[in-house]
Amino acid sequence: MRGIYPIGSTYKPFMALAGLQYGVITPSTTINDQGVYELGGHKFRDAAKVHKGILDLRRSITVSSDIYYYKLAHDLGAERIHDFMEPWGFGQLTGIDLLGEQQGILPNAAWKEKQYKKPWLVGDTISLGIGQGYNAFTLLQLAHAVATLADRGVALQPHLVRSIYDPKTHKSTEMESTYRKEMPVSKKNIEFIIDAMTTVTQNGTAAGAFRGAPYIAAGKTGTAQVVGIAQGARYNAAAIAKQHRDHGLFISFAPAAKPRIALAVLVENGGFGGHCGRAYRARRARLLAPREEQPWPSPAPVPARSVTETRRGGKTMTGDFQTVRRLWISFLERLSRMNFGLAIVVAILTLTGFMTLFSAGYSYPWRVADQARNILIAFFVLILFANVHPRYLMKLAVPLYAFGVFLLLATLVIGTTIKGATRWLNIGITQIQPSELMKVALPMMLAWYFHSRQDQTSPKDFAIAFLIIESRWR
Repeated sequence: MRGIYPIGSTYKPFMALAGLQYGVITPSTTINDQGVYELGGHKFRDAAKVHKGILDLRRSITVSSDIYYYKLAHDLGAERIHDFMEPWGFGQLTGIDLLGEQQGILPNAAWKEKQYKKPWLVGDTISLGIGQGYNAFTLLQLAHAVATLADRGVALQPHLVRSIYDPKTHKSTEMESTYRKEMPVSKKNIEFIIDAMTTVTQNGTAAGAFRGAPYIAAGKTGTAQVVGIAQGARYNAAAIAKQHRDHGLFISFAPAAKPRIALAVLVENGGFGGHCGRAYRARRARLLAPREEQPWPSPAPVPARSVTETRRGGKTMTGDFQTVRRLWISFLERLSRMNFGLAIVVAILTLTGFMTLFSAGYSYPWRVADQARNILIAFFVLILFANVHPRYLMKLAVPLYAFGVFLLLATLVIGTTIKGATRWLNIGITQIQPSELMKVALPMMLAWYFHSRQDQTSPKDFAIAFLIIESRWR
């Protein structure tokens, strides 16, 4: 209520809603997130330092793409951002029944001119999209905005006092909000944003904190930068004084379909906002303990294979059913992001290759069967790798490449020669061909190397890349 903070990526759902409402974007608006947004020679980078690839609006919230919201902020402009966020209570007094509430800062050109006697610059707008820049709000304002979103655009005045008891009359007067207003926002757009926020807790940046939760929550993680970082420099928490480390934030409401609670959590200098999700879950369990039980201590543990809270059509879901349902939702969400044009091309090429193989080898059906098996194995390996986060692939690149080089050297020394080529390595129960492993390890290694050098690439790097490739051919 008194502290004001940049709120980081927890601002993104509201930015997305602004973009939809103004018609600047649609749910299908797509960008190619390469980890950097350039404007006027300045590079605005993604805090995760990972290229997130092709993203639509839903996916941009799920994986928390900074690049998507840099561009959206630029397209919206500071004035439209200001005018949209003001009714949601950002930078405004909520009117809570306590003294000392701070107003915060919802910036625009007029504010900067008054505060600093300087004109607003285009670059000032970009960081607003990710809740940084001049943005500074109280956690109460953020919680109020989250509650308004959970109520599908209906804003109520927050209260701590539930009722006032008169000792003379022995009557209690219930306290009610002095205002109730509806946001001038499409209900369809609000439902889309809420649905996108559920993917954050199901398979996005807060999935780990909500794994096994007996309800579907809508949420958004946030990491707010406290001090500026120079161009080309990288954030290293261990090298920064604790009071200068990033804040961790998390907003959520649950159950998403019919919310009973909305919270905003901030851990000062706590780092990645996804870590706040567990604090949210603990707080939510405490607040929603059945009233006939103790009102504040932790509720009774939920049986491992039963759920008593989440219901659909009057029937209680079992834990197994909810798990299947979450997996099914995750599958459909991933399916909706598939590039169907590319998938059709791949299918046609695969079918053409298989038909050509069958035509040439129909006299040897066992060879055709072997190749069909290999195609299926390759397909499942492709699916497996497609579901691994790029961050983990980056960590795996160097050891996998080093292991591949080791196997190639072993093949050179003790490998088996077949049809004049020494390409096989006998490992006892079977023979392997290390060069096949290098077909995967080599591009991963090149991706890792150039990603680590993206800010300072020179001709020397291409020479090193050539040596990396040459190792494939021994």
